[in-house]
Amino acid sequence: MTIAMVLFFASVILGCIFSKVSQGLLQNSVDSLNSRYFNTIKSMEINYGDFFRYIFTSKLKPFFLFWTLSLTFLGLPYMGWYLLSRGFQVGYLMMTLWMHYGMKGGLLYLTYLFPQELIFVPVVLISIKNCFALYMEANHESTAGLQNVLLLKKYIKLIIILIVCILIGACMEAFVGSYLVKKALQLF
Repeated sequence: MTIAMVLFFASVILGCIFSKVSQGLLQNSVDSLNSRYFNTIKSMEINYGDFFRYIFTSKLKPFFLFWTLSLTFLGLPYMGWYLLSRGFQVGYLMMTLWMHYGMKGGLLYLTYLFPQELIFVPVVLISIKNCFALYMEANHESTAGLQNVLLLKKYIKLIIILIVCILIGACMEAFVGSYLVKKALQLF
């Protein structure tokens, strides 16, 4: 977990630095984003059913990849890549919004994350911890093939609980999070 946290926070810092370095290149893009995208979101009617399905499936894909790839030699590299890419995205977006919009940008970023990340972050951390244990068991012991798949049996209750948590987080993001983002965009 320590290595995972170091990877994530190092990539957040790298994302912030990259955003700062590319600030001049972003100015026109961010102004265009503000005038087109933000105004569109403020006035759009959201189809909550479709939005919920999109969020739920987009969160399940990396979740299932975590658990499935943990049975193979690709599990550890995938976990590292996921942490690095997500950290970079977090740092880049956070710094870009902050640099261009100040406190309003920071508030927008927080509303973009809240409240669903209260669910999604623990799900990711629990998955990483348990997928690492599964990876070590599947790849460093004398198990192979079907035996590796049977290792998942030990984790099935946890997997179901985490899927229910993802479902709750997706509901929060679709219904509560979208409302908060639209309210925060009223400041722009």
